[in-house]
Amino acid sequence: MLVGLHGFGDDGSRLAERLGGLGDAPYARLWPDGPFPVEIREDDVRRIGRAWYQYDGDQERFRAALTQCAAFVREVVDAVAAIHPIDADRAAVLGYSMGGYVAGWTAFHDRERWRGLVVLASRIKAEAMDLTGAAGQRVLVCHGAGDRFIPLSRAQESAELLRSGGAEVTFETWEGGHGLRPEIAPHVDAFVREVLGLV
Repeated sequence: MLVGLHGFGDDGSRLAERLGGLGDAPYARLWPDGPFPVEIREDDVRRIGRAWYQYDGDQERFRAALTQCAAFVREVVDAVAAIHPIDADRAAVLGYSMGGYVAGWTAFHDRERWRGLVVLASRIKAEAMDLTGAAGQRVLVCHGAGDRFIPLSRAQESAELLRSGGAEVTFETWEGGHGLRPEIAPHVDAFVREVLGLV
């Protein structure tokens, strides 16, 4: 199974649509919504999106929020596994933007469950993690070279920290800024198939 965590103001269905290239994948896909509703304005139209946490810059509260998010994701996965024929311990987690912070924290705080981690247009808060158990964790990071929200250098720094802890990190870039590109989907799919043993 692949669990996909959306960015700020999006929701699971919007992320699934943006990664439409995963539609024929031979593994289950779960696209949960973040627990916090947020109002989003787009072209003078208001809609309700979702967020994973509330961020005010305080790092201790941020780490606590990420821990709560990881527990939330685990509860959602366990609830789905209880009613569907899936192996909850044979899964990969993907996060886009805000969801990337949550996915990274989730994967490295529950290593037995997650076979792989995909981070899109985000970074992993590796500097706040105990990486002693990171050896062998498979990670794919895809980032825009011109990302103004999360600079490429910050994503590269977190990837290097993970490598220093023994994680196997593949780092790919695309031209452009913060967002998802259609050509990312095949790379994600190939990575997920490999880490789940489907190739």
